[in-house]
Amino acid sequence: MSSFNPYQQNITITTSDGTPFNITMTDLDGYVQEGITTCVDYGAQLGASVVTFVMLLLLTRPQKRRSAVFGLNLAALCLNIARLVCEILFFTGAFFETYAYFSGDYARVKPSNYASSILAMVFLALLEICIQCSLILQTLAICANLPTLQKHLFLGFSTVVVAVTTGFRLAEMALNAKCTITDLPFTQFIWLEKANTILMAISICFFSTIFMYKLAFSIYRRRQLGIRQFGPMQALFIMSCQTMIVPAIFAILQFASDVPEINSNIFTFVVISLPVTSLWASATLPGHSKSSLDSESGKPLWNMLSSSSSSGSSETLSRSHHHSLGSTASPPRAGYQDLERGKYTVGIRRDSLLQ
Repeated sequence: MSSFNPYQQNITITTSDGTPFNITMTDLDGYVQEGITTCVDYGAQLGASVVTFVMLLLLTRPQKRRSAVFGLNLAALCLNIARLVCEILFFTGAFFETYAYFSGDYARVKPSNYASSILAMVFLALLEICIQCSLILQTLAICANLPTLQKHLFLGFSTVVVAVTTGFRLAEMALNAKCTITDLPFTQFIWLEKANTILMAISICFFSTIFMYKLAFSIYRRRQLGIRQFGPMQALFIMSCQTMIVPAIFAILQFASDVPEINSNIFTFVVISLPVTSLWASATLPGHSKSSLDSESGKPLWNMLSSSSSSGSSETLSRSHHHSLGSTASPPRAGYQDLERGKYTVGIRRDSLLQ
């Protein structure tokens, strides 16, 4: 019986200068699987970011749109969407063609392909800056009532964490862009990419720990006062736990799993969690009715759009009914004793038009 295994046979590829080299079927299968897996992952992140972006625009009240945190969250979503589009374009360009991928010959790669790859790195660095600024602003807000010394200590340590994390990210962006332009491998700087993932996870866990500590202490004090209603503090505490645990899991999986670009999910998860946390917390404010919130902060864009569309449809329906009444109803007869007898004309209740 032959020992030939067709699933591991060699495939010969000839370079542009006539030099042949071999790849195996396993290499080719891995190349295809990498493209499919990464594009599915990026596509799911892109869809989630777009949905969160639209939801944030529709559900945020006008007064909240003037805050710095809202602007940073919106900018982070836009940057994440742009980053993911550029990342997906890599797999549709000449960089990911079979011959270029295995031979390292990028003679057919267009300048637009280089531009999209470099833009993805720039967007990623700007995205991390937006995330870090949003986290530090929320830390300042939640520590506003602390004594001056403790508040300055928190601010100083937070600034150091943000500066170190952002500095490593900018260094990786510059080196990666240089390697891309000069067609050099980035393998010698893989340690920098891993260090960035670890630092990003540490930064998020640090800020989330501060949120959780302050919120847990506030919830405990409120329970001592007999306030047990589910409110914005509970919502923020739950989302802070989630925002701390999930990025840490993705950071660990980068070293324990062979799934490509799994660390990219950290940014998307944090970018989505921050605005969703704010929306959930604002929706659970105790003692505030919908009408009072509308008068204080204004109606969300979704409410204004839905109310205008419903009023337009009601007006159209009313006009159609009045038109049908004018064309088919018989003229009113005198001698009605009361209004109750005048509610019917050709089988249609006139008071139903007011509902």
